[in-house]
Amino acid sequence: MKKNIILLILIQLLYCQLLDAQTWNGNSNNDWNTPENWTPATVPTASGNVIIPGGLSQTKYPVLASDITIRSINMQSGSQIDFNGRKMNIISINADNYFTGATLNNSDDNSDIIININSSEGNFSSYLRSTNINDNIIFNLSGTNSFNGADDINTANTYAGNASFYVNGALVINLSNGAASQFKGDLNVIIGNLNFNKKTSGEASQLFNSGAMIAGNFSYSNSLDAAVTIGNISKATTIGGKVDIYVKQIGSMAFNLYHLINNTPGGNVTVQNTDGFDVQKNTLKINSFNITGYRGNEVANFFNNDIGGNLTIDPDISKTGAYRTYIRSNIITGTTDFVLTGPSTLFEADTLHSGNHFMGDFACTISGKAYINLGNGDKTSYDGNVTINRTADGATFVFKAGASIVGNFSLSNDASGIMIVGDTITQTDITGKINLQVNNNSFAFSPFKLQKVVNQTPGGIIRIKNSKGFTIQKNTLLIDSMIVYSFVGSASGFLFNNEISGNIAITTVNDTINERVGGYIALRSNLINGNADFIFDGDNGFVDADIPNSGNHYTGNVSYTELNQNNSTILGNYAASRYDGNLTVIRAGNSITGLFIFGGGNGFVGGDFSFTGNSTGSVSIGNKNKKSIIEGKIDLINSAPTSFVLNGIVNKKSGGNIILKNSNGFDFQNDTLKITSLSITNYKGNKDGLFYNNAVTGDVTISDNVSAKGNIGTYLRLNYLDG
Repeated sequence: MKKNIILLILIQLLYCQLLDAQTWNGNSNNDWNTPENWTPATVPTASGNVIIPGGLSQTKYPVLASDITIRSINMQSGSQIDFNGRKMNIISINADNYFTGATLNNSDDNSDIIININSSEGNFSSYLRSTNINDNIIFNLSGTNSFNGADDINTANTYAGNASFYVNGALVINLSNGAASQFKGDLNVIIGNLNFNKKTSGEASQLFNSGAMIAGNFSYSNSLDAAVTIGNISKATTIGGKVDIYVKQIGSMAFNLYHLINNTPGGNVTVQNTDGFDVQKNTLKINSFNITGYRGNEVANFFNNDIGGNLTIDPDISKTGAYRTYIRSNIITGTTDFVLTGPSTLFEADTLHSGNHFMGDFACTISGKAYINLGNGDKTSYDGNVTINRTADGATFVFKAGASIVGNFSLSNDASGIMIVGDTITQTDITGKINLQVNNNSFAFSPFKLQKVVNQTPGGIIRIKNSKGFTIQKNTLLIDSMIVYSFVGSASGFLFNNEISGNIAITTVNDTINERVGGYIALRSNLINGNADFIFDGDNGFVDADIPNSGNHYTGNVSYTELNQNNSTILGNYAASRYDGNLTVIRAGNSITGLFIFGGGNGFVGGDFSFTGNSTGSVSIGNKNKKSIIEGKIDLINSAPTSFVLNGIVNKKSGGNIILKNSNGFDFQNDTLKITSLSITNYKGNKDGLFYNNAVTGDVTISDNVSAKGNIGTYLRLNYLDG
């Protein structure tokens, strides 16, 4: 029964169209308003379904003498019309409109062709196919039914002037989606300026699916909630003039921009509030490309574009981390800004062969809990400065595949989250300065790594606070200073194979509440061209050169200060480090101290050596079989009731003093000491006092404690004492 009703309705619609059909014959003249030019012989009105056939002589085709209003039009292949400065209004009730193989002319030089189509009833559409338009044309489109230009193969249109499409309705726009935009085969040639303006909510817009060629400017404006697709990823749309695209949505629909190429600078692309985006293979000479407020459940892709202006990408705070933003294989001539206020993840150059080239300054500002991944699959080039600023918790991974930065590199983080800069395999090169300021939340225990970064301009600083351990390795850094302060958790801190021109400081804090326990600090194979200060007030052990061939070289003064440490301090256990300046060790902890166990050789300490010990742990300095040579003075003060060893130490300048009190025996062997005095007093315990093969220039005093036991001896052998 329902099928019969539908069939009846269709028959009635067809009957109405046939009843109101009026066909142009041109029997009298070319005046549209002459009844004899029509079959039946009546001038079409708002109810007329107009047919203009092909095959007539050019002089017999209609010329408008006034604005006209009709129900529908069917311009057949070979047909023509001269608008003569007048408008065509098409009501399009329950009827399709066809411009197929037609020619639209305008003999009035002071006006444009204007066609107004209001298609709001029934599922009927308008089609513009294989038509030549020999003047500027304006389409004002309203209603709900679609408008299709060159929607099928071999249906390319040719526009000789400017073309403007103004849309005020919930209708679909398809332009150049079936005919190829090229100079042979299926070709859609548009000569002049092309403008699109869509203002109200409706269906999707799809333009240039088969490409297009636009000799003038291209302008697209869309402020409705409808999906937008411009271009085809495999077919270029070339634009001789500027490009201006403005899309602002409310309900978040798709935005796709593919393979547009323009030749004239000056335009702008602004896209707001879309459901992700897909922007690929565009070459745009524009002032700016801004994508902001995007959201929803679609990923955002920005691939293989060459943008001649500035780029801004700023997702909405509601954009979740599951729907990521990918930036791959682009060239950005201007500045680049990524602004991340929500949890959406950013991946830049995350796969092989996806490196980007940012020719201006690059900035990434993270105020949301976004996961940041920059240059971890392929190397990206930055011709300007690079700035990364994080103020909200989240992981940050940058330059795993290396990077090339011509300007300065600055990174700041006032939140928590793992942070890894660089990689041990691929080098990151920075021509300018490097500034890193990381101040993690003290309860977050966030690891920090800086690996194989090389910079060439002095003046920057590195400050790392409250990280969960640290790994700083294979870097070559020209900086004013590096400070690693109060690292936390059970992880360790590693400073390996670096060349650092600047002062360094590593400080731990005694704070077991925040788990600053369990790890240790290791320094291996570093060249430090500056002063180095190490201050420990926690339970982190410290080792220097703790494996073979891992000796460090310090060109400035070095100090180790241990305030309240319960783990060992071992310097030069398996390799000799070199100190060109003064070396100062202050020990107040409760565990062992081992210095220069491997020995140091000539020039081991270029300045003075000073040791102050008040801890309860044993102290062992030097190796009796390998000399450690100190070019300056030596000052040792140790008053803890523990064992004390000084072996193989040679110093060359007089004036220092060695004061040993309250020790559990002592062991001085193979030392050559130029000092003012050496005083060993009040020693006792269960160990002997040994003083063998020493040459001492200065006064020597040895005195045990009154409670020393008789079975423990004091032995002096083969010494030279000059004092």
